Amino acid sequence: MKACGLLAFIVLASAACASSDASLPIPDAPSGPGGVVEGNVNVTRVRAFIKDGRVQAFVEGELGDGCTSLKGVNQRRSQNAIEITVTFRRQGEVCTMIMQYLNEWVALDGPFEPGTYTVRANARVVQFRLLRTPDGSLRVDPDPGPLPQQPYLPMPDRDGPPR
Repeated sequence: MKACGLLAFIVLASAACASSDASLPIPDAPSGPGGVVEGNVNVTRVRAFIKDGRVQAFVEGELGDGCTSLKGVNQRRSQNAIEITVTFRRQGEVCTMIMQYLNEWVALDGPFEPGTYTVRANARVVQFRLLRTPDGSLRVDPDPGPLPQQPYLPMPDRDGPPR
């Protein structure tokens, strides 16, 4: 008899709570296993370097938790403007809660001559000039600093703390 009374109380309390907030969605089907979500990576920084004899961008960002992986890095060039799109794929519900960081070298397509260039990696933009050195090679201006080395750790910007 006590079990029936407790069950009736739970049912009535649940009904009272449900009726007090009509904005809660009512599921019409059982939840399935973790769906797939795709989107753009949160790029925190992009820099241009001369590496291995060619112009490359070093893209830094936050991928997310253990259920998130890098889906792709694509680029499109229109004259001196290069657009890099970095995407992720997230699948699963139970994930490690350790932030995964993106540190990716992207060799930029096409020929490069002295001039001003703009690289956009998702929402981050870097503008730089390529100058010819006395020995005929190209250098990046302003100087982006030393080449990032593994393990890649967040580097402070010249204008402030790490982002």
